[in-house]
Amino acid sequence: MIFNIQQYLIDNKIEYRTYGKNVSRGEYSICCPFCNESKFHCGINPIKQLFNCWICGEKGNLPKLISKLLRISYIEAKQIINPISDLKKALGDRDKKTMKVEEINKPKSFKLPNYTKPFIKDSTNIWQEIAHDFLVDKYNLTWEDILDAKLHYCFGGKYKNRIIIPCYFNNKMVSFIARTWDKNGTIRYMNCPNEESLINIKKILYNYDNAKGRKNIIITEGVFDCLKIKTVFKGVVALCGTEITKQQLELLVKLQAKKYFIAFDADMHISSTGKKARNLADFLSAFAETECIKLPDGKDPANLTIQEIKEFFKNYEIY
Repeated sequence: MIFNIQQYLIDNKIEYRTYGKNVSRGEYSICCPFCNESKFHCGINPIKQLFNCWICGEKGNLPKLISKLLRISYIEAKQIINPISDLKKALGDRDKKTMKVEEINKPKSFKLPNYTKPFIKDSTNIWQEIAHDFLVDKYNLTWEDILDAKLHYCFGGKYKNRIIIPCYFNNKMVSFIARTWDKNGTIRYMNCPNEESLINIKKILYNYDNAKGRKNIIITEGVFDCLKIKTVFKGVVALCGTEITKQQLELLVKLQAKKYFIAFDADMHISSTGKKARNLADFLSAFAETECIKLPDGKDPANLTIQEIKEFFKNYEIY
């Protein structure tokens, strides 16, 4: 069922126009709450459920507009437009019960896989040398970067020939990600199984603890994107993929940044990736300023040199 924007405007005593020089056919126009203009340049398309201001260029979906008009969160605005049905409530209750069962079955302590060792500078271990060479050649990481991230390497078992990236939440190791250094490996990344982790990797943000209190936050897809940018800007987190969960959204909002920069990989021109980045920016725009960063063609954050990161991000007010 399409949300009745006209009735909403009437109920909330928001003045609007249905005709005039600033009104497109079939649309409703209001004074833009983003730039505070007074001549009804903000058009609302009731069919597409989108808005666009012809003065400041602000545009987006109805939850974004309503959150601004009522000064409420994006999530609260979504509830106004699409109230939770009894079925959704029932499913939500079911999910809560499932989460409780998961918590009961969770291990009481967490440890990294067998055959996993931490990097130790000046060690002559042959496995460490192979793993270290991979990190330097592939990501141009320094010993300082490797030790700061508490990276490990695995030389046997299920995660053999992989870099082990510990994941922390509230300063406690809760999970890990394993990245192969084997060029013939068919699976690049393996996440810690949910039943073995203290918290599922998709319910946290990588580097969340270090990003707390930062004025600006950069959001990346992968952990190595995050590690590379982190060498220059500390306020960076990784989603561990472009898919974002409700828990990760809540953590991003909890960071209370002044501005969020979405720096997904250079395939932003791919409609699915670009749409996910814009949707994330749209959601966060109810809480702070947002901007999608377009990286140089063919480049991901993890593939940029330190100097390239400094030069590229110089164009953005991130410091």
